[in-house]
Amino acid sequence: MQVHWLEEDFGPGTKLLGVIDWFQKYLGDPVNGDMLMLLDDDHAYLPHAIDDLWHKQSSLGTEYVSSYFAYFFRGVMVPQGADIVAVQPKDRLWMAQLQSFHRHFVAEHPAAFLVDDLWAAIFYFATGKEVRSFRDSVLRRGVETIYTKTSNASVEALMDLEGAARRDRAMLACFDHLLQRLLAVPPGSPSLECIGGAPSALRLRRLAAEVALAERRMAELHAESASAERAPRAAAELAKLRSRSRGTAFRWNARCHGSCPQKCRAPPTRSCWQRTGACGTRCRSYDWSWRS
Repeated sequence: MQVHWLEEDFGPGTKLLGVIDWFQKYLGDPVNGDMLMLLDDDHAYLPHAIDDLWHKQSSLGTEYVSSYFAYFFRGVMVPQGADIVAVQPKDRLWMAQLQSFHRHFVAEHPAAFLVDDLWAAIFYFATGKEVRSFRDSVLRRGVETIYTKTSNASVEALMDLEGAARRDRAMLACFDHLLQRLLAVPPGSPSLECIGGAPSALRLRRLAAEVALAERRMAELHAESASAERAPRAAAELAKLRSRSRGTAFRWNARCHGSCPQKCRAPPTRSCWQRTGACGTRCRSYDWSWRS
C-alpha cells in the first residue's frame, strides 16, 4: 500500500485526481491491463468485490467504465463511487484530458466540488466512454450492496448537507454549470480538445437538446395534471421523465424499512431527497436515495 499525499483538496473527486497524479509520477504511460478502481473510504467491501469487477471491466476494455451500480441523471449514466468504479486509462493523453477538464470546467465551482460522480460521468460521456452497471451480479449473490457502512459513514456525511449543498440541488447546479460552460467553448479551443474536440461537442449538443425537450415536456405535463381527466396519464409520464432527466423519481426501497424507527411500510409521501417516510420520520439510510 502506498499513501499518496496531495497539496490540494479537490473534494470527493480527490480519489480520482489523486490516483491520476500518482499514476503519472510513478508509472508513466499506462500499459494494457492497467486499471483504476475508485472506492469510498467509509465502506467495508465484500471480499470478492475487486476481483469480480476487475474481470468484468477487463472483458469490456478501455472504451468502457464499469460499476456495481450506476444511475441515469438527465441523460447521463453516472457510475457511483460508493459501489466501486473501474476504469482503464487508455493512454497518458486520457489522464491529461481528465485533469484539464477538471481544471477548466470543474474547479472552483462549489456544487461540482461536492458531486464527483457526476462531473466524472460527464467527462466519460463527453469523451465517448460507455458506462456499464453490474447491479444484477450483486443481487445474484443475495445482497443489496457490495459493501457495508463503517462508523466513518456518519462523520460529516455529504448526504446530510442541506441548503444549496443538498445533494439533489448540488447535482442540478453542477450539471447546468458544466453543460453551459462546455457548450460555450468556441470550436478549436484548447479547452475543447481536453474532452475530445468536435465529436465531444456534438455529443454535448445532443444531450442539451434532449434535456431541453424533456424539461419542456415536464412543464406541459405539470399543466395537464390540473385536468382530472388527464392527471393519471400525465403523472405516469412525468414520473418517467423525472427519473431520466432529473434523477429524483425513485421507488421506495425495502432496505429503508429497517432504517425507520417507526418501521414504516408505506411509500414515502415526500421526495426521496428529503428521506421522509409516510409516518413522517426521516430515513437515515443513504441507500434509499438511489437503490431502486
